[in-house]
This record gives sequence, C-alpha cells and structure tokens, in this order.
Amino acid sequence: MKRLWQFLNAPLIVAFISIGLVLGLMALNLHRIFNLFDQSETQRNQIEALGRLQLISFAEAETATNAPQKYVGTIRNNSAFIVRDVKAAVCAYDAQGNLMDVLARDLSAIGSIPPGQQREFYIERINDWGDERTPSAKLSADKTTITFVDTRVTKTKE
Repeated sequence: MKRLWQFLNAPLIVAFISIGLVLGLMALNLHRIFNLFDQSETQRNQIEALGRLQLISFAEAETATNAPQKYVGTIRNNSAFIVRDVKAAVCAYDAQGNLMDVLARDLSAIGSIPPGQQREFYIERINDWGDERTPSAKLSADKTTITFVDTRVTKTKE
C-alpha cells in the first residue's frame, strides 16, 4: 500500500491526473455549450416560423343566444418548418380603442401545418374557470384582433 501511495504521489502521476480532470471538465462544459447552441437554433426557428404565420381570414361566427361566442379563421404556414401547437391571443376593443377582453387560446386542434399549407381554426369565448363549457357573456366589440403568440416547429427533410 505504501508503494502504491508513493507511486500515485509522484509528480508525473499527479500531473497526469490533474490534466485528465481538467480535460474531463472541459469536455463537460463543451457539451453544455453545444446544448445551448441547439436550444438557440430551436428558438430562432420558432421565432422565424411564428413571424411567417399568415392570417388568411378571421371573423366572428353567428351563434345561438346561449352558445359561446365563436371566432373562425384560416391560418397559413409560410415558413420552411412544420408548425404545431399554435397559440393565439384574441383582443377585443371598444370604439375608443380601450382593451375590453383578451382570450389566450391553444389552437392545437388544427394539428400540424406543413410548409405552404393552411388550416381552418375556431376560438370559443368561454369562461376560463369552473365548467369550461360555460359561455361568457356576449361581448360587443368594435374591433377584434388576433395575434399568434407561440408555436413549436419541426424541421422538414432536406
């Protein structure tokens, strides 16, 4: 045991062990850095795809008196990515431009949208608490806008 300890305590062996530890830590940090680059590329792709979603049509649909207020529209994917899990915000304004209501909705029911394709969607104005099928009071807005606020992307085969 004493000879083993003397061998491990030799300056050359200590130097090799130190170099090995430093290289191991550097490799671990490089792995973390490459993961950050991958995440950054994904975020860049999501931002690019989000900016290339085109609203083809958007309008309030006629509904029965006791039915939820409903908006219908068509979205087109002008990006080079397959888009899925689109989230949208619908804002309603009065005649003076005051914000009256905001609906944040997940449009995942439309599925994925390949590049160059379009999908129809609808958004119901329902309570976000309790029974989600309970319609909110009808809202009479002078102006209604929709903004796509988030999405997930998948690269297409090259």
